[in-house]
Amino acid sequence: MAFTTRPYLNGIGYVPYYSKDLVPVEEAAERIERLNAKCVRLWHPFATLMDAPDRLRSEVVDFFHGVYSTLRKHGVEQIIALNHDWFLPDETGRPHFAGFAVPHRDTEAFAPFLQWYETMWRTQAREFPEVDGWETGNEMNHVPFLHASDAKEHGDFTLLDRADLCTEMMLCSARGIRSSAPQSLIVMPGMAPIGGERIGVFANNVAVEYDGMVQTLRRIYENIASGKFGSTNPREYFDALCWHPYYAVQNDQGDWRYVCPDDAWVRLNNSVYAVAEEYGDAGIGCYLSEYGFNDNGDAQADAQLAEYLAAGIRLAKEKMPYVQSIQVYRLLNIMDVPGVVDDYSLFDWKGGKLLAKKKAYAVQACFGGSGSLD
Repeated sequence: MAFTTRPYLNGIGYVPYYSKDLVPVEEAAERIERLNAKCVRLWHPFATLMDAPDRLRSEVVDFFHGVYSTLRKHGVEQIIALNHDWFLPDETGRPHFAGFAVPHRDTEAFAPFLQWYETMWRTQAREFPEVDGWETGNEMNHVPFLHASDAKEHGDFTLLDRADLCTEMMLCSARGIRSSAPQSLIVMPGMAPIGGERIGVFANNVAVEYDGMVQTLRRIYENIASGKFGSTNPREYFDALCWHPYYAVQNDQGDWRYVCPDDAWVRLNNSVYAVAEEYGDAGIGCYLSEYGFNDNGDAQADAQLAEYLAAGIRLAKEKMPYVQSIQVYRLLNIMDVPGVVDDYSLFDWKGGKLLAKKKAYAVQACFGGSGSLD
């Protein structure tokens, strides 16, 4: 489906809680405005915001309300809040954050987990009506972001196991959100381009990795159609598809190299969207909620990757009409561990100030922004 207007196509990822002590929200929002990013995917971590599934931390809540207000002031038109945290009971039965682990679906611990999970989303959606949409997880097809809390007893999950879990968790998160904010857009957890059970050397790594997203999405639609997961209506689970269209290949020795997005990249993304069409969901929109390249702090690499970044944005605009937002990963290089940086960023924090990379100026040009980025 071609959307006649795509007002939120220009997107950016922003993690304000990590950077708040170094880069004021106002300063970050000014950069977002000069980029002309209209949609922000914002890390909204329940682990930071909550003490229990139904109990919020008031001082952190106030901070996030302030973030959202500031972004609106600087021209952001759509806020998509991302969470991929949840509670499990500790040895005493008290809630603690689980580190992306869940129990197996056929154990006694699973149903209580889902109840807590739905309560968390209900509580957050009620508190934050200014959030336009919620991305209800991150890379749940990828082992680091969804694995077994009871792996010693039952083993870890397969790719299809994770798709089954994601189906259950999406239904609960959507129910929680809609009970508090029925108007909210619900974006499915962004899928990672990961294939099978491992990250390793494959003869055709990119095709295999994107095929992992195809397998995951197909399993989700199969689960919904089966009637065994609580509803046969996909809109009870999500309103928009979501995946992360990273693009790199490996040579025969297993060495990675980035390549510039091209028509082959478009075809890979189309292969994922084709699953929705296959299951009668043609016309659903898609959020590419992480798209970017890691320059590893190298200025020469940044200059080349700026061209790659721009090429993908242009292709999404020109040849992928189902994409409602392409959200560049990420605004700032600041992480939650001192001294650790994320070089996918458009801006570096160095010497007490923000420095724009070539990638930032490439995105600004693609987005139709203006103004100094330094």
